[in-house]
Amino acid sequence: MVSFHNLVVRVLQRYGFEVSARDGLIEGTKDGATVTVGVFQGAAKEDVGRFIEAVRERDGGKIAAFLDDVTQETRERLEKRSITVWDKAAIEEELGRAIVSHVDGSEGSIFEALSSPDINAAAEPANGGAKLPLLVESGGAEREMIMRPILGAEHAKEIGDKTISGFRQHMELVPFFFYEYLCVVRIKGVESMDKRAGTIGVNGLTGEASAWGAIGDVVTDVQDAHVRLEPKIDAQGAERAALVRAAELNTENVELLTEKEHSTVVERVVVRPDRGDITLSPKGLVFVPMWCIEGLRGVMILNAATGKVVSEEFYSEERPKKA
Repeated sequence: MVSFHNLVVRVLQRYGFEVSARDGLIEGTKDGATVTVGVFQGAAKEDVGRFIEAVRERDGGKIAAFLDDVTQETRERLEKRSITVWDKAAIEEELGRAIVSHVDGSEGSIFEALSSPDINAAAEPANGGAKLPLLVESGGAEREMIMRPILGAEHAKEIGDKTISGFRQHMELVPFFFYEYLCVVRIKGVESMDKRAGTIGVNGLTGEASAWGAIGDVVTDVQDAHVRLEPKIDAQGAERAALVRAAELNTENVELLTEKEHSTVVERVVVRPDRGDITLSPKGLVFVPMWCIEGLRGVMILNAATGKVVSEEFYSEERPKKA
């Protein structure tokens, strides 16, 4: 099941916006125009008040998106401040309109008024948005996105037999939240700065964040029998983990050389990006197929999308054979 937060992100991406997440808000930019969206699930008055205060000085369109029903009082409070209110029905309407516009080039989106009359609603998704397309069945129901497996059951069995004398295996679809990040690395006292980019995947079960390469092909189903695991963390928790990991990946020890009279002073400093130096672009929730293999000599997990060993553990002694 796709989260409400990711659904809003995809609506923006379908209209060609470059999307990033910052301080709990979704920001969309396109051709110099901006849209800021706050996502609410069972929001209290205090949450709405904080959102109003957060976007008060911001330029561009402002949207408050609600998964639950919106009270008339809340709606009037937001609309008085020129904030557009999206309830669940409006989100569904925008999603449908976005899909149609992507197919036939028609216009008529709310974004025309919120951003700029020059924006073409049928533009292609920005910044690699097409890597994780919105996948819809003929009935209109959204399906999960799965990394395409390259390691089938027979190949996994062969690896298990050779490595741990495998006798049992099954496939699990593990949820990962993916983000692309842009990080600016600055050194105090030095004018130059370095811009770095990468991809981070956050395990939806453990909350562990790690660097990833290209996501690759995405499908909606796999042939081998499998069990799909549901995330135990939400998008906000995943975003926090991704920010921490992006900062860790771009933290390093450097040596600064300073010439003083007849000597050179070497100063070792730790360069660590600040929170404001990191911009995240959410790419969606993707399920990664994993082969879990149990054998006489140990257990192992294989990433079926890459063919790589995720983990393996060998028993100190082989299990006794059953009589």
